[in-house]
Parts: sequence; structure tokens; C-alpha cells
Amino acid sequence: MAGLATTAATAGADLVLKEYHAGLWWPLVSRYLEAANRQPLDDESLVLGLLHRLPYDALTALEYPLRSEDRPALPDISQRIETPSQVEFLVGACDRPWAKMLRDWSRARQLQTSGHLAKVEAVWLEFDLRRTEQPEPLLCLYLPPDDRNDLLAWLDLLPGGPHRDSRPQQAATVQRAHKAAPSGASLMYLFDLSARDPGSIRLEWFGVTLAEMAPFLDRLGSPTPTWWKNLPELIGDGRRLHFSFDIRSDGTLGDRIGIETSFAKLPPNEPRWGQLFKRLIDGGLSDPQALDSIQRWLGQDRSTTAGALWPPQSELADGHLARVLSHVKVVGKGQEDPIAKTYLLFRYLAERPVKRSA
Repeated sequence: MAGLATTAATAGADLVLKEYHAGLWWPLVSRYLEAANRQPLDDESLVLGLLHRLPYDALTALEYPLRSEDRPALPDISQRIETPSQVEFLVGACDRPWAKMLRDWSRARQLQTSGHLAKVEAVWLEFDLRRTEQPEPLLCLYLPPDDRNDLLAWLDLLPGGPHRDSRPQQAATVQRAHKAAPSGASLMYLFDLSARDPGSIRLEWFGVTLAEMAPFLDRLGSPTPTWWKNLPELIGDGRRLHFSFDIRSDGTLGDRIGIETSFAKLPPNEPRWGQLFKRLIDGGLSDPQALDSIQRWLGQDRSTTAGALWPPQSELADGHLARVLSHVKVVGKGQEDPIAKTYLLFRYLAERPVKRSA
């Protein structure tokens, strides 16, 4: 994900107080989310229950399908974890495999150890409130740009590993995908989908052009879905393309395909966003008012402008909460019609390091 992901990564790194959680920002962000949704969430308590378990200073994403009929009662919520304090807040006494992986990763980063684990730049966690009130997260590794080719070594880092030994067919398909990938492609994100489909993984590639995507799948033996023929018209001159597909534990390809696109600037400073949304509207994948709704989300809040909605903790008074747009994703499963969605990001950015209260 782009935008704020690389900004102020260490803000508040020495703060590990449970009262500093992501739920502090909900009074602010919920009003913008409801304006975008044009309706309140069905069960706000579930969202708050999750946000109270997430760190206050991590980049947070809310999934937003572009057609109202595709929009669930509760959004998927993701966080990008980057600092030791965020890991400590998240895992606590949790004994889940994903928590152990986060602890090991944080320790490797702090000790600057050799090996692949210390090279992972960030970990995304995605929580699906539609499936359960206390969901296990999907885990996603953001791989370093200069060392993405040893796919089996990255695969072994996932909590369900060691994959090459326990799931050799899956490892073989990963190797085939590496060989079948276009010359300019690299694996950017590696997902553990076990919370949704035990043993499944997702590979998300950067550097694959629209023209190369269907041949890439064909080389892996995956049929091109019927909706694919409309994809060039929908995406048009989209930039920063990401291409993803799933591999099950038995080595077979899943039926889900994802394509992401975004631009360096946010709307309304980038007219190509408007052109992209017009194509999605014309293609039946977006409500006509979606971009206008999303633009209501964009902006920032400070203690001086938010009034009573700003958290009462005095240590947070000097920072600001930024709200941005990440990317548009078109997702299809098999021969079903695809859906389009985007991700609304928010993050607290401190003007100066937030210190631990006495």
C-alpha cells in the first residue's frame, strides 16, 4: 500500500500503554466513513472491540467496495505493523502462530540478525469482521525490494510453515510461478490465508503489465475468466499495478484474481482518478457517487479542529490524523462478475515523539 506507509514509521515507538489504541480515532473516522457509506454501520461495537486491540499509531485501512450492494455491514480492517511497540501491543500474551511470528520478526529486526526474517520491512494484518466477532488475521509480509526472488525462503516464514516440507505441492507451484513470471515482475507481498482457507497463500506481484497478466496465468494452467476481456478498458492508464492470485495447500491455484491500480497524487489533484472511476461506473462496478463519497474521506484532523472528538490524552494533542485513499482493486472469482473496491487509510502522525506517561 502507498501513501502514509513510509511516513513517521517510528512515531510513538516507545509507547506501550493499552489506553493508546486505534479505537481512539473512531469518533473522528466513523463520521467520514458513514458519509462515504451513506448509512451507519450495523454493529459499531464489533468494530470498536477490534480497534481497541490494535495499536493507535499504525497505518490502518478500511475496505470500501464501490457498489453499495457489494458493501458488507462491517468493513475489513487492516493494519501495517512496523515498530516493536506495535508488535508488543498486538501480541501481548497471545499464543497464536501469527503472534509468535510477529515476536520473532520484531526480535530479528531489533537485533539486526542475518536471514530473511529480519529483511521483512513490514507486516500487514487483515481482520474480517464479517466472519466472526474475534477474527484471526490474514497475515501479509511486505518483502524487501532488493531480495524478493528466493520465494521458498519467504514461504517458510509464514506461521503455518515449514511449507516446503509440509506442503511440497504448494512449494512446487510457487517455484513454477517464479519461473512463469514476466521478466520485470517481483513478488511484493506474501499472504498467509490460513484464517480464511487453511494452508492457502496469496502471491501479490509488482511489475506485471496488463498485457502480461493473462499469459502469466496461462503458463500456470489457469483459465482466463470471461470478464478478463473488459479489464484493459476498465483499468485504462492505471499506474502502480499489482497482480495477485492464490495457491491452495495442495498446490492448485485458487479461483480468485486481483488487480490493483493507483496514482501518485490523490484526487482531486490527479484527474486520472476521475477517469478511472468513470470507467468503473460505465462498466457497472461502481456507484455513480462513489468518488464523491471517497473525497469526503480525504483530509486531516487536529486537536484544534476536531474539538470533543479528539482523544483526551494530552500526549496526542500535537499530532494530526491523516485520511487518504490507497488504491482501487478489481477482484474476480472464477467466472463470476468481478467487484471493485478501494481502501480508505488513516494514521496518527506525531509532531514529536510521544512519551510514556508516568
